[in-house]
Amino acid sequence: MKNLYFILCLLFAGSATVQAQIALSVQGTVQNFDGTAVDNGEYDITFKLYETDAGGTAIWETTETVNVVSGVYSVLLGENTPLDIPFNTTYHLGITLPGGPELMPRAQLTSSPYALSVVGQDNTFPSTGPVGVGTTTPGAGQQLHVVGNTKLEGNLEITGTVTGIEVDFENITTNINTSKSISANQSISANQNISAGGNISAGGNITANNGKPVPVAEEGLRIIRGSVNANGTVKAGSGFSVSKQGTGAYSISFPAFSAMPTPVVTSGSGSTILIGTAGTTTSSFTVTTRFFNTASLDANFDFIVIGPR
Repeated sequence: MKNLYFILCLLFAGSATVQAQIALSVQGTVQNFDGTAVDNGEYDITFKLYETDAGGTAIWETTETVNVVSGVYSVLLGENTPLDIPFNTTYHLGITLPGGPELMPRAQLTSSPYALSVVGQDNTFPSTGPVGVGTTTPGAGQQLHVVGNTKLEGNLEITGTVTGIEVDFENITTNINTSKSISANQSISANQNISAGGNISAGGNITANNGKPVPVAEEGLRIIRGSVNANGTVKAGSGFSVSKQGTGAYSISFPAFSAMPTPVVTSGSGSTILIGTAGTTTSSFTVTTRFFNTASLDANFDFIVIGPR
């Protein structure tokens, strides 16, 4: 190089681009003081980004070996030294040529036209802080604030709390598990399991097990049902226990209802067996089985007991 100082003209082909790695394309010319282009070759040029147009400390810098042809060069900043700055304010580019001071004035970075579609008139996608879609004023404390309908095609995993006036799912095909209560103003329907550590309540119907209705919480009822073998063991059902008291006598026990429940027992061994119930309390009742109205005998039976929670 024959001269210590150069004249530099900058052209920005683009600003920060939205991609996996942010890059900044810079083009310019380098001339001697007499207006002629510098010799072709490679030059080590230092690029720095500042938050001010003069003075201050650089928040990012890199030195690139730039190939200059006929005084024209092009460089892509960010390939060798990542542009790991938020781009949430105006930046100014300072350039230092070999053997000289930083050129002034610094060049202000401007938005690429396509980057304006990201910032937009109605939507905001800043590098830091909450993101608004359909609003330029995202709600306080919300990392994502969407105004308008939202369509999601794929899986949604939520580790926090879902709140809102209405959540409408076209189909629920997997299990729902939560340690909290489930509450809805409309109906609740699922093709798989719903499990909650708290209460399940709905203003509409709750259907399960291929569409069979389930009493909603406002009815305030509890149902226990089961089948008992003749030997006094549980054949089917849960939430109760059986104690054989003697021939044809069985005691059914369960967690207490808040008031006296109503038991209904039917024969599991045919119409020749007569069934009776006695001694009903809030937590148990006795079943007796007979052949017609004579001798007691052991027999299978089914029961259902309904009472207030």
